[in-house]
Amino acid sequence: MKDFHGTWRLLDWTVTDDSGTVTHPMGDAPVGVICYTPAGFVHVHIMRGDRIPHDSPDSMAGTLAEDSRSAKSHISYSGRWHLEEDKVIHDVSICSFPNWAPSRQERIWKLDGDRLELSTEPMVWGGKTIRHRLHWVRQG
Repeated sequence: MKDFHGTWRLLDWTVTDDSGTVTHPMGDAPVGVICYTPAGFVHVHIMRGDRIPHDSPDSMAGTLAEDSRSAKSHISYSGRWHLEEDKVIHDVSICSFPNWAPSRQERIWKLDGDRLELSTEPMVWGGKTIRHRLHWVRQG
């Protein structure tokens, strides 16, 4: 469990469908962090690296198009975490995607030194059977 503690920087996020096609949900250069605390909290922020700023500096003054673009280029959530064999469980309590608050998000984990892979079981997403894979590197 101690191996998970700390902050990790996102290297890449890929989605592979049942035909073998690989896509990048947040583009070719996503940015993100995931933090696992010893007290059992997890905090995740992932976004496209090429996000376009809104025209106004007022965060509540975005147009419908700007707000939609922002929502589809970022996901963040927080909650509790624990390990169950080869899975890390994220019990999400708040999330930028309302359907995940609350929810239980299960990720298969593989740890290799300062590298962490989190992946999902196959799931239906956008009408296709896919698997998410996120690669992280330990910070600090």
